[in-house]
Amino acid sequence: MAKNIQALKNGTQLFFVVLMLVVFVGNAQAAETIKLKLSYPVPATGVVGKGYEYFAKAVKEESGGQVVVQTYPSASLVSDREALDAVRKGNVDIAHNMVAYATQTIKEFNPLVVPGCYLASKYNLVHQKLDPLAQKIYAQYDVRFLGSFFPGTMTFNAAKKVKKVIKTPADMKGLTIRSYGKWLSMAIMKWGGTPATVPLGDMAVALDRGTISVIFTAWMIADSVKLHEQAPYISYLDICGPYQGLMMSEKAWGRLNGQQREAVERAVKKWQNQVKMILQESFKKYEQTIKNAGTTTYTLSKEENSAFLKVVDPLMEEVKKVSGPGGAEVIQVLSGLR
Repeated sequence: MAKNIQALKNGTQLFFVVLMLVVFVGNAQAAETIKLKLSYPVPATGVVGKGYEYFAKAVKEESGGQVVVQTYPSASLVSDREALDAVRKGNVDIAHNMVAYATQTIKEFNPLVVPGCYLASKYNLVHQKLDPLAQKIYAQYDVRFLGSFFPGTMTFNAAKKVKKVIKTPADMKGLTIRSYGKWLSMAIMKWGGTPATVPLGDMAVALDRGTISVIFTAWMIADSVKLHEQAPYISYLDICGPYQGLMMSEKAWGRLNGQQREAVERAVKKWQNQVKMILQESFKKYEQTIKNAGTTTYTLSKEENSAFLKVVDPLMEEVKKVSGPGGAEVIQVLSGLR
């Protein structure tokens, strides 16, 4: 009897020792800080950079300090072109991704590179209709898409020698327009202009040399490089800037527990809202800057904007041939955003 009681005591003691070890290990794991690296290609002081710095701060706050994001601005970790491959391999935890640089690998995203594929005025529907589909497509390539952000509207920036704002495709006849890819080049030709591929960093030099007469780019890009100093004739279109956002490696996502994942998701929503606010504030400053510089600005009417959108559907038929079934689904969603 005494032996049985002693064995019971020993068993109880062992149980509590094991239980304490489990609790200790669990608490140690919960207390461990997970550090993630976030790479993005622009300076921390711009619209996009400010947004990503805010995201890093939001992740730390929402996770109670359990997840810390270290940022690497100005492509100091990887470039835009290298980002997708680095995230897929797990060499970078989180990165900015412009879909234009992903299309060589993710063919389904080709429709998103067509200028005018969706309207800036309908961007409020993008998170609801387009982001879930993008998440599904990224997942097929072992990438977790966290979400997109509003990149602002596109503009035509005409050089001084043009002496007018661009209002219609007819205004482009005889002009060389800066391009950055196949589908934009095809759109420019359909608009009546002549495309010339010029890297972002060479736009000012190309304007000086007269290599190009007009630059088609988002206003925040125009602002960042002070395009108005050489191209003072500015037209605003109801065409959204290129689709872009944050992607995360599955390896990094797998390191997070359920609560930490929820914290990241909450941080994403806060970041998306913050970018809108930063964009609005920055646009007001941009408007004042170009007004003080004596530029000529013009906002296209709905009818004038539609004239540039007429090229979209014919281009989508070409894009469909190289985008596969997933691309066809993207095209269908985009048709509801124009």
